[in-house]
Amino acid sequence: MEDFVKVYDNSQQVNSYIKEKDLQKPEQTILNKYFEKIKNSVLLDVGIGTGRTTYHLSGIAKKYVGVDISQGMINGALENFKNQNIEFKVCDARNMSIFDDNTFDVVFFSFNGIDHIEIDERILFFDEVKRISKKDALLVFSTHNIQNIPKLMRLKLSSHPIIFYENFLKFLKLKFHNLKRDFSNKKVIKINDGVHNFGFVLTYINPTHQKELLENYGFKNVCCFGYPSGNELNSTELLNTTDPWIYFSCSVNS
Repeated sequence: MEDFVKVYDNSQQVNSYIKEKDLQKPEQTILNKYFEKIKNSVLLDVGIGTGRTTYHLSGIAKKYVGVDISQGMINGALENFKNQNIEFKVCDARNMSIFDDNTFDVVFFSFNGIDHIEIDERILFFDEVKRISKKDALLVFSTHNIQNIPKLMRLKLSSHPIIFYENFLKFLKLKFHNLKRDFSNKKVIKINDGVHNFGFVLTYINPTHQKELLENYGFKNVCCFGYPSGNELNSTELLNTTDPWIYFSCSVNS
């Protein structure tokens, strides 16, 4: 996990994120669905980067705290929101000991930030969420969908020669960086999907399996939302979706 921190601390990466302000459609769907819950809440926004979600959540929550594991990204957020009295901290989602027990009404971990955490360490994040959350709190996060991998690994054709050449190069790099990975009949895997110039590997998980894990961990009222549509998915749709990532919402300490 620590390898990607160096990538995100890089000033070029910070600058590439600093102008991002838009919510993804599933994030907007979730904001609409839980608006009354989020309104006047004490909200922790995890993996904020330079504050993309801060623009939308800080003005709704009664108290907003944004955290990221990258000091570079936090510096970018401080620059974006200077003189606005918004609290930002450097924090690892696996160890949020800087926060007291029973503090937050909402924990938001968007845009697949959880996929940087090693597979066997995800439980550390979920345990921390339970510890720092109040009764009947709300957890929201997104994670890459393993059912999207065949589409990801496929050569994308184009009649435009330059675009085809770029697609072909990416196809070859994807194959090269994942030569020893077996994607068949897996519920969870690590994959180098090309993000940040093939800078690190990420976790991809079967969305039905992720839902089952949440329920087994004791989270209640699990809902699932597709990307890019933002539509809420039922069990059959979740079983068959090839969306690149899925958003989950659930109740904590219910």
